[in-house]
Amino acid sequence: MLAEQTLRAALGDSFQVRGEQPFALDDISQPQPDISVVRGSIRDYIDEQPSETPLLVGGVRFLPTARSRTRSLEARNAVAEYWILDLKAARLEVHRDPAGSEYLSKTTLGAQDAVFPLCAPDAAIAVADLLP
Repeated sequence: MLAEQTLRAALGDSFQVRGEQPFALDDISQPQPDISVVRGSIRDYIDEQPSETPLLVGGVRFLPTARSRTRSLEARNAVAEYWILDLKAARLEVHRDPAGSEYLSKTTLGAQDAVFPLCAPDAAIAVADLLP
């Protein structure tokens, strides 16, 4: 996936960018998002799934109802940042500041914009690089 490759290049070796792999979010949930970012390297997760809350979770091509349910689950579990890459509209929704079951901050960025992930604020990622 292009977004996965772009995140790996931008974030470097300090983070593990995981594509369509589960992680232990809470005692009953092991979501499998399109993309998640956790601390550490690939070797840290050879024998088990990450149990630490991901720093960033992203989704591509969600239906509106599924998008809302998934985002709510991530917010309840204090995932700091949730991205929705809308391929049809060529934009990125960035949700931050989890509180309860929602995110207090939402920013919509177009292909001409850049996003600065909270886990690596010096890493400017062009939204166009995330899109096909």
